[in-house]
Amino acid sequence: KAEFASATTFNEIMIWNRPGFESRFNNARIEFFNGRKNLGSVQVGSMGGGGSSPIKDPWLQKPYSTAKAHLENRSIVNEEFKVDPPKHLSSAAKQMYIRGAAIYRQDAFCSTCHQPDGLGLESSHFPPLSKTKWATQDTDRLIKLTLHGLQGEIEVKGKKYPGLVPMTAFGKLLDDTDVASVLTYVRNSFGNKASIVKPEDVKRIRAETGDRELFYLPEELLKQHPHK
Repeated sequence: KAEFASATTFNEIMIWNRPGFESRFNNARIEFFNGRKNLGSVQVGSMGGGGSSPIKDPWLQKPYSTAKAHLENRSIVNEEFKVDPPKHLSSAAKQMYIRGAAIYRQDAFCSTCHQPDGLGLESSHFPPLSKTKWATQDTDRLIKLTLHGLQGEIEVKGKKYPGLVPMTAFGKLLDDTDVASVLTYVRNSFGNKASIVKPEDVKRIRAETGDRELFYLPEELLKQHPHK
């Protein structure tokens, strides 16, 4: 709704998209009609100054900033997501960790199912990554399921997950360094502390399993790489 004092003077137009939340739109032109008759219009400028987002509704700030970045041909990943690598990692490993964190957070990648905190979504049958043997033990096993995906019932921390929705095969989406980086991030986040994953190991596993076209089954991987 629009509230105004007269037909010629407008101090502020406020638009509510639901009770309790207010959005203020930058550089919008609002036309008022009665049937087909144009009663007038108003130009709404940004509020607050200083280049701050005109969107005050917290539910709309992320879509607004993402859309604005897309129109300006830039990414908001590095702008919005800051990460402090663990102190136990070397300088080179810290750079991999930062790179892996950005990949993990991309839409439709790891955090969509396993969540930003690595705790998964039990109600949707997505297992956690936090303090699990699947994440912190055998790196070859972890590389294989990342490259080729995973489908089928899996037991994680004593709980069984049906695995009806397969894990995405990232082999054709990420290069060797990307895979190594995101797995290094996973193995050293969410309460995990484990060795890094090296790009050369990803390259080796990719070559060894290059003709594979199917998702891995958990029992198949456990036969090749049992839990310790």
